[in-house]
Amino acid sequence: MTPRRASLLLLICGAMLLACVLIAALSALPFQQRWARERWEQRRPPHYELVVRWNDSLGPPHYVRAEMRDRQLIAVTDIATGRPLDLATLGAERNLLEIDRIFDMIARQSRPNADWRTQLARYHALLARWLNPCVTRLPDVAYDAEYGYPASVRYHSNSCVDSLAFRMDTSIKIEQFHALP
Repeated sequence: MTPRRASLLLLICGAMLLACVLIAALSALPFQQRWARERWEQRRPPHYELVVRWNDSLGPPHYVRAEMRDRQLIAVTDIATGRPLDLATLGAERNLLEIDRIFDMIARQSRPNADWRTQLARYHALLARWLNPCVTRLPDVAYDAEYGYPASVRYHSNSCVDSLAFRMDTSIKIEQFHALP
């Protein structure tokens, strides 16, 4: 074997080993989500108020104050106008105001893919460009250290979707969280 072939073989083996280590490390990421949800389940106050800001590619940003009691949404106020919103007409926005539903959305978007190339591509835009450009990337999530709730979430749309109506890059930020008596 020539030195050049030996170097190439060593490089290929090293790259494969690095890919295996990377996949193993990346597969550990759901532990952060599980830890945060368990922390939330343990520390969730029965009555709390949160200020949430979200935006998506389909409309203007939203900025509301929501009040939860015993896992039920009891009041929502539009911060820009100061007017209460009708809970019956909230629709899908309700999912962005209830922390348990945010956790559920993160879990659905974070389910592992059986194909290792697709799974690896979901972790970063550059990996997606090289491995599977049409993959929907994993959401970027930051969790609150004290309570464990998702303090900010950014969902990524699939870059191969042609219609803007289906491009849903959505960002959610819980700007304030207060336990209430």
